[in-house]
Formats: sequence, structure tokens, C-alpha cells
Amino acid sequence: MSLLRLTDVERFYGAEKVFGPLSVTIQPGDKIGLIGRNGVGKTTLLRLLAGIDPLDRGGRVVARQVNIGFMQQDVRAAEQRTLWEYVSTAKEDAARLGKRIGELEEQMAAPHVQADEELLQNILNEYARVRARFEAVGGYGSDAAIKATLFGLGFKESELETAYQALSGGQKARAALAHLLLTSPDLLLLDEPTNHLDTDAVEWLENYLRDYRGALVAVSHDRVFLDKIVTRIWELEGEQLLTYNGNYTTSRSLRKEQRDRRQKEYEAQQKEIAALEAYVRRYMEGNRSTMAKSRLKALQRMERVQRPITEADAMRLRLTSGPRSGKEVLLLDAVSHDFSGHQVLCGIDALVYRGSRIGIVGANGSGKTTLLKIIAGLLEPAAGRVRYGKDVVIGYFSQELDDLEPENTVLDELLTARHMNLFAARSHLARYMFQGDDVYKQVKVLSGGERNRLALAKLVLTEANLLLLDEPTNHLDIPGREALEEALQDYDGTLIFVSHDRYFLSSLAQHIWYLRAGKLDAFVGSYAQWRETQTPAAQMEQTEPSAGKTRYERQRAAELQKRARERERKKLTERLHELEERINAVETEKERLEALLADTQLYTDGEKAKRTTQAHRRILAELEALYAEWETVAVAQAESGN
Repeated sequence: MSLLRLTDVERFYGAEKVFGPLSVTIQPGDKIGLIGRNGVGKTTLLRLLAGIDPLDRGGRVVARQVNIGFMQQDVRAAEQRTLWEYVSTAKEDAARLGKRIGELEEQMAAPHVQADEELLQNILNEYARVRARFEAVGGYGSDAAIKATLFGLGFKESELETAYQALSGGQKARAALAHLLLTSPDLLLLDEPTNHLDTDAVEWLENYLRDYRGALVAVSHDRVFLDKIVTRIWELEGEQLLTYNGNYTTSRSLRKEQRDRRQKEYEAQQKEIAALEAYVRRYMEGNRSTMAKSRLKALQRMERVQRPITEADAMRLRLTSGPRSGKEVLLLDAVSHDFSGHQVLCGIDALVYRGSRIGIVGANGSGKTTLLKIIAGLLEPAAGRVRYGKDVVIGYFSQELDDLEPENTVLDELLTARHMNLFAARSHLARYMFQGDDVYKQVKVLSGGERNRLALAKLVLTEANLLLLDEPTNHLDIPGREALEEALQDYDGTLIFVSHDRYFLSSLAQHIWYLRAGKLDAFVGSYAQWRETQTPAAQMEQTEPSAGKTRYERQRAAELQKRARERERKKLTERLHELEERINAVETEKERLEALLADTQLYTDGEKAKRTTQAHRRILAELEALYAEWETVAVAQAESGN
């Protein structure tokens, strides 16, 4: 039986149709990726699935007792609690039941209850029901599950008691995601869930969702995420919803086959339409008017084949590097920086050669943007120096897009980068999908994707031979990301960029700079090669950059790292077995004590009843601690195998 079904649904904004009619069905266990260009209605479709927005036309049917969880991009919870208190509300049932268990245990130990056999039996019956429900909702491991989820999404122990309102926008989004995951709904609806997550958190989320028992529909532009999680793709294109079985990569080959077929159908129909229209024009007033009217009716009844969106409809970039720089482009000499006494960068040394393609990675808050701003000359380092090579021309892309003037029109903003005539400016903007009256929109009314495209349009005009890009794929849809990747692959200058987009990193980076604890680890090789070295054991052994090593030394280092990973995994597996054995033993003891507590004869001896109740509480506390450690070790073991 399906969880949810939309039938012949249409959506309008005013008189303009967004999409439809479309029909979809979500089955238990479905893992669906919802993709499409910015503005086609992906979030709108999610809201219709969630039942938040009313249907303009069509029907929505939800199976009985199906719990739907919806995470929006814009999080606006007005919480007056701490982070821990807010997220813990997802497990309110477990907390309420746990409190009731404690109350019942106290009542059972009370002398007046022990003296009243009927009252005692009633309390015992309720105790059995409450305890069964507590176990069913995962009560014994609820605190461990909350911590595992928060830590997996990038929070630290020290942040758990932070006031919710003191969190940044990104932290609030991660807290909302943690809360939603912990409610374990039958159907998860996620709108850009990887926004605000660093790479480690994204990979944790992938593992979580891959094993998730419920169904999910996720809007995402993260192609690696879609490849690892989903088994079906929904793609909004024009007013239609196209469906493909398989992950994102599989859907692209199926899409090409379908698009080629639809293009042929479109072209054949256009020829038929042209012939019918020509016949109607020629004979409508003549002696063949009856036949002409018949053809006109056929035209009016014809179900039109939509023209497939082609690559020509996407953003088109062409990056030129201007003057050729010297061989040595950039030198970082003992660069350090701090904010309010907190050191972000510590003694960074690096030499960058012409033509290098460097991806900067690291956890949120590790100093990636700070380092890029220092390289761009927008921020003075607290210590150390930055030196540029001969004829270096810098182009900088800010993830905050804060170099755009809100009151300017799109056209005026472009002209701040270079003076050109109106025809040339409009032609350039058309490459970035600003056409017609779009060029007269004010910057302040543009969407995030539109502002991103405008910033790229300006960046291209600098003809920089050193490009510094801070999260350039933010707000871009998949076609926009592909267009940027293609342009950067053809770019012959030097490229240094910050990104959490693993597909983007894999396509472009030939060197990786990893920022951790204020230090920079330089790695020569692709992003995928670098990731292979990033297990806890390998990180401890990697005490020097790979640059300058011979091929044999690199192979030897890789072999040592592999052995270290295997040792670490073996040790973690052994600890898991130890914990599981102890958990089994403790659970057996818990069952023995609970059998005693359920025996009315126990309460004839008040002291013995008290000792048994206390022993039961201690065993529950130990069991919760064991569950917490098991969760931590299990996550570490899973990561050690990646």
C-alpha cells in the first residue's frame, strides 16, 4: 500500500502555471531525489506532498496513521531553550515514559502500597505497560541517539547547552535536521538537507539515510549525495515531472535517451503543425473551407509535445586568464590569524605555482574563508606575509556575495566591473540567463541563484589569472554547477577554491589543502585520493605533506596508511564485540530484576524491595552508557571502512 499519492496535481502562481498536471506515488522504503533547475517548483512540490499548501487542482491521498516529517530550507523556530532541550523534544515520549517508570518504582516501594495487594497489582500492570512502550520508542538509548545525531551533524559537546537563539543560521538548520531525524517519521521530506553541513557531516547523513527504514524525498543539488542515497529520481522540467529508476548518474543516461526521443517527437509534431496551419491559412476562405475547419479543430485538440530543454538554455561561461603570470604565483610565509583571541590559522606556509588547481577543505569554522580572504588581500594576517608573483591578477568570488550593491540593477552592477556598450552588456548577461527585463531587476530582489550568476558574470570580466572562489556552487542548480565546472576545466590560469561539493572537488582539484586545528596539510593528488588517507589512524600518521615524495615513497605511505586503517578497524570491531557481550549480560540482569519487581511477594520485605529498585536503576544507567559507547564505536568502525 502506498504512503502518499498525488493525482493530476497542478500548481499556479496567479495565472501562471508552475507545473502540472502530474501524478506521483510514494511507496514504503522509497528513496527519491527531486531535482530540477532553480525556480521550477521543487520546494513547492515538497510543500504539496507535506500538505502545507493547498492544491490548486488534483487530489492528495495519505495512508492512515502515516507520520510525515518536513524540513524546509528556511528555519524560523522561536525557541527559548538550549540546543539540547530543543532537540530532545523529538524524544518527548521516551522522556515522559522514563519519568513515569521512576514514579511507579517509587510507588511500588512505598509501605502503604505494599500493604494493599490490589493497589500494588494495578501499579504493576501499569508499570509493565509503560515499560513496554518505553522500550518500543527506544527509551533506553534515547540520550545516546540524540548525542550521536548532534555529533554526526557537526555539533560539539561544548555546544549542547548553548541557547538556541544564540546559534547561527546554519547551526539552527542543523539543529532542525537533527530534531526531524530523531522523530523517525514514516516519510521524510528534505529540502536541501546538505546545506550548512561540512563534508564529514554530509557523509554521516548519507550513512544515516542509506540505512533509514522510512521513505524519503530529498531536494538536492549534491550529485554525490544523490548517487549514494536515492534509488529513484524525479526531475521537474518545464511543467512536467520526469521519473527515472536508479541514482543520479543512472538517471542522466536514461534522460539523454528520453530527451533524444522527445526531441524527435517534438520536431515531427512541429512539422505536422506547420503543415496544418499552412493548409488552414490557404483554404479557410476557399472551396475547401470545410476541410480547413476540420484541420483547425485537429490543431486545437492536439496535445502539444513540449520542446525539451537543451544545453543552450543553461548558463554559458567562458573564462579567460588575461596576462600570463610568473611561474611562482603565490607565497604564504608563516601566515597566522585570530579572532577575539581564538587562533584560526597558525603558521601557514605554502608555495603555489602557475596552473595549480587547489581545493581547500576542512570542517566548518576551520578558517577556509579566512585564508582565502587573506590570499585575496581583503584581510591582513595577524602574523606572517603573503607575496604574489609577477603579473598576478586576482579575481575573487565571495560566498556571501557581499560585493553586490543591493540598489543597483543587474545591468548597472555588471557595468561596475567593466565599461561596455548596452548591446555588449546585454549579450554578456544573456550568457548568464538574464534576458529581457531581467537586466533591470534590482540586485536586492534577486534569488540566491540569480545573485550567484551575476557575481560570476562580473568575475569573468576581470580576466584574472589567479581565481579565488569561496563556495562558488552555493545556490547554483545542477546545470549551473556543470557549466561552471566545464568553464573552470578549460581555464588556463591558477585556481584556488573552497568547496563542500565533492563532485566539484573531484572534477577540478589536483591538490588538496586540508585545514585542521589552524594547520594546513598539503596533499598532491585528487580529492578521491586524499579522502582515502583520511581515517583517524591515517591522520595521526600523516605528519608531513605528500609533495616532494617519490612515487615509491607515496606508495609505501599509502600501504602503511592502509595497514593502520585495518588495525584500527580490527580494534574497533573487537571493542564492539566486547560491548555487545556486556550489553547482553546487563539486559539479562535487567530482565531478572524486572521479574522480581513484577512479583508481589517482593514487597512483603520493604528493605529488599528498595534494594531491588535501586539495583534496577543502576542497571538502567549502565545500559544507557553502554548503548552510548556502542553507538560511538559503531560509527567509528563504519567510518574506518570508507
